[in-house]
Parts: sequence; structure tokens; C-alpha cells
Amino acid sequence: MRRLSKDKEEVKSFLAEETLFGGAGPKALERLSEITVERSVPGGCTLFSMGQVCDALHIVVEGSAILVVMAPDGRERILHRVVAGEMVGAVPFFDGKCYPASFVAETDTVVIAFPRQDLLRVLGDEPGLALSILGGIADRLRMMVTLVEQHSFDDTQRRLWAYLVAGSRGTGHAEFPREIVSMPTREHIAHSIGTVREVVSRRLSRLVDSGHVRIDGRRLVLVKPLL
Repeated sequence: MRRLSKDKEEVKSFLAEETLFGGAGPKALERLSEITVERSVPGGCTLFSMGQVCDALHIVVEGSAILVVMAPDGRERILHRVVAGEMVGAVPFFDGKCYPASFVAETDTVVIAFPRQDLLRVLGDEPGLALSILGGIADRLRMMVTLVEQHSFDDTQRRLWAYLVAGSRGTGHAEFPREIVSMPTREHIAHSIGTVREVVSRRLSRLVDSGHVRIDGRRLVLVKPLL
């Protein structure tokens, strides 16, 4: 399990190389490294809950988690799967309101937190950092718009493929093959793309039969693009 040491240089290196703060200058990264707090979240546990007042901005260092909303009738909807390098909680951080979703760790997960008041002071001195965060919010908004379009217009197979591509990483210089090292459960995928587990299983089987996907235990490889 990756953990960042208390050495600020390691924290700065992670922020510069793997997060949206990659374009920040040395002084800004120094200020950020001074206020970071590392937190561990065991798999299945919650870092924060929907409706809880936002106390920090978080970035995942290692592991994965899901952002879940609860409907009034008790049903859950998975909004997004969070992986290493991603920012979580930016909107409530800025508007001072509550988290709109719960953060539930899928695996043992490490995050770094920027306490709200400390980060606001840094942003006051380093406004360029705020632009980096806003860029991250814009990317997430674009993703949500795409998700709405997919649920409105795309068939289940296309939604499943888009979900798998978004959650995978390239294994070489070309776009394909792509890999998901630890594939989410079929139930999790079904919640994420607006269908049921049985449909996900059937669509995955079709992708395997057509040679687009290879599954080896929890590891999934996207072999070639879906035309």
C-alpha cells in the first residue's frame, strides 16, 4: 500500500506528477505540502458521508472508491469511481455546503486531505492553485454531462464500453490495449450505468466473444476499440 512519507519532497513530487496541481510552481507546491494530512480508509469504510459538512479537499493517493448518493426511497446510485490522482470534494469545498455524495472505499485507500481553512489561506496567496482546482471541477462537469447523454441516448453496450474505457489505463504507447487491474463487481457496474447485473454479465460476455475484452479473474483487458 503506497503511503507518502512525512518528507515534503515526496508529497510535492506526488502533487506535481500525478494530480491537477502539476502546473503549480515550486513555491505553491511547498505551501500545499505543508498543510497536507494523510488519511487511510479501509475497504468498505466511508471517508465522508452525503450531507456531512465539507471540512477538506481530498486527493486519492492509492486505491479506489465510489461516490454514492442515496435517493429518498433508499436506493443508491453510484456517481463516479475515484482512482489515484483524482480530486474529491471540490464543489462543497468552495460553496461551504455539505458533501453531495458519500465516499466509500472499494479497496484499502490512502488519501491526502487539505483542511478547508488552511487551503483557503494558501489559495488567497496563490490564486493560480484555485484555477487548477476549477479546471478539475470543469472536467468533472464535462464528465457528468457525458454521463447524462449516455444514459439518455446510448444503448447499454455503449454505456458499458464507455464505463470500462474511462476506468482503464493504457498499457503502452498506443491507446489499446487498456487494462483494469481490479475490475468492479458487475453489480457496481450496473449501478453506475443504469441497468441490472444480469444485463452487464450478458454484455460483457458478448464483448469477450467478439474479442474486444479479455477477463482474467479481477483483471480486465480492453483489447481493441469498439467501432
